[in-house]
Amino acid sequence: MKQEKEEKGLISVLITMKLINKARLFNKRNDTLDGMATTHLTVILTHIPQMFMFTN
Repeated sequence: MKQEKEEKGLISVLITMKLINKARLFNKRNDTLDGMATTHLTVILTHIPQMFMFTN
């Protein structure tokens, strides 16, 4: 179960990173979108440890 949660978290991060890269490719001149995508990734990475914490 813990491994499943970890895999889902990692998949979520990879998908988000891929979306950020696509946004950068298509919006090189749009700093606002790039900033929003980077902020989104930071929020996800900050909360991943909390996703894996659970009590028995």
